[in-house]
Amino acid sequence: MYEKHMKIKAKIFFSFALLILVTSCGTSKKVPLFQIDDERSDEAWVSFYDKNPIRLKPGDVLGISVNVLGEPKVGANFNLPLIPQATTENSSENSIDQGLGRQTFLIDENGEIDFPELGRLKVAGYTQTELERHLKAMLVKELLQAENAPIITVRLLSFRLYFMGEVGSPGWKTVPSEMNHINILEALSLAGDITLHGKRDAVKVTRRLPDGSFVMKVLDVGRMDVVSSPDFYLQQGDMIYVEPIKIKTHEVDISPRVNLVISLTTFVIGITSFILAVSR
Repeated sequence: MYEKHMKIKAKIFFSFALLILVTSCGTSKKVPLFQIDDERSDEAWVSFYDKNPIRLKPGDVLGISVNVLGEPKVGANFNLPLIPQATTENSSENSIDQGLGRQTFLIDENGEIDFPELGRLKVAGYTQTELERHLKAMLVKELLQAENAPIITVRLLSFRLYFMGEVGSPGWKTVPSEMNHINILEALSLAGDITLHGKRDAVKVTRRLPDGSFVMKVLDVGRMDVVSSPDFYLQQGDMIYVEPIKIKTHEVDISPRVNLVISLTTFVIGITSFILAVSR
């Protein structure tokens, strides 16, 4: 009789331990990045960066400088005036001044900027490299007296991304001006990476289109072949949302339920122990 009661008690304890184990280890397989399915391990992956470059659009802020080697005064009229160095009073973390030392160009709603000497120029739709080449071709004609060809530097200073949900540091993040493109993995690192409570297989990227509408893409950053997605590289102004896992979304409901189960299990074990003790 005693052995039978001990077996019952052991079964109750085992069930309780199994419940704790299941609730604590259910999502561990979704934490690592770059997972590969065996049947797809030989798949060829390609980057879509060349097919989806960053193109300038209204609202972007540009830093443009014109220089001629050995002739610093030749390109002076094509540069905006220098601005004072940032101080602790006028600087901020999200400042668009990236050290070019010159005032910036804001692309207006018509996709144009007002460039010194050249007047209104249509720049929306160009990549940074394409705009550098376009300006260089125009300035070569203007600087016939110069012995050397002008050097044009274009930087997108307003390349910002917005992060929401389960990331280490949500909010607006500015992409360094020396980077003319950024992928979803690099972007997530700017925001402190995905937390342990975030879904890695359903990272949502919302993008505003030129006509004002929005489109949403879903990326599985837990898979190695995410690099083959045409949306692997991001655009300025993209909003990235990392959805919480179910345990996180329902933790308000789960916590009371888990506590209830634990309380009931403890109560049952206590009653069983009491009955066994009395029946001896």
